[in-house]
Amino acid sequence: MPTSRRDFLKGSVLASSLLFVPKFLHAVDAQGVQRLGNSNGRRLVVIQLGGGNDGLNTVIPYENDLYFNARPTLAIRPQSRILTLDKGLGFNPAMTGLKNLYD
Repeated sequence: MPTSRRDFLKGSVLASSLLFVPKFLHAVDAQGVQRLGNSNGRRLVVIQLGGGNDGLNTVIPYENDLYFNARPTLAIRPQSRILTLDKGLGFNPAMTGLKNLYD
């Protein structure tokens, strides 16, 4: 079991090389060093597990009426519960820890 993010990425690269290499791993070299250009050092790593995450209820386009119209029973309501980010997007109310890291 990986003990750090670096170990996880190394293991992912090794396991992926047996079948295919996802495009996002092309930004990581053999030592796990990211080559993504200039940044402030902050990274958000999202691991998508099939069937376990509803992306539109993770990062919510709360200013877009299409979201609420298309999801009458799934949309997060009321909107005041959504943890606002910027540009009309917000985190699910259950993601306070990630919101604190984001801030």
